[in-house]
Amino acid sequence: MGQDLIRHFLAVFFTEEAGLTEAQAIEGFLAALAASGRKEELHCDLIDMFEDEDTAWRTLLWNGEYQVKAFACEAQAKAYVRTILWEPLFWPQR
Repeated sequence: MGQDLIRHFLAVFFTEEAGLTEAQAIEGFLAALAASGRKEELHCDLIDMFEDEDTAWRTLLWNGEYQVKAFACEAQAKAYVRTILWEPLFWPQR
């Protein structure tokens, strides 16, 4: 399972340093993903992560490379990833 692309988008758009609101970050993420031509790759990576019971959601969001948001438990971190990456990618608002 590859997380490099996911980590890249989290670091670029969703950190405090990016200076974007959550809505702006999601919009930027989706635009950059479309331009990258790697939507299918990210799609597969997210599916793999959500199916893997060992995914470290808190570490994905808060680590030595970048900090998106700290959560008290894995379930909260997973729900946040679902909100900012999964739902916009799989169920875009029309």
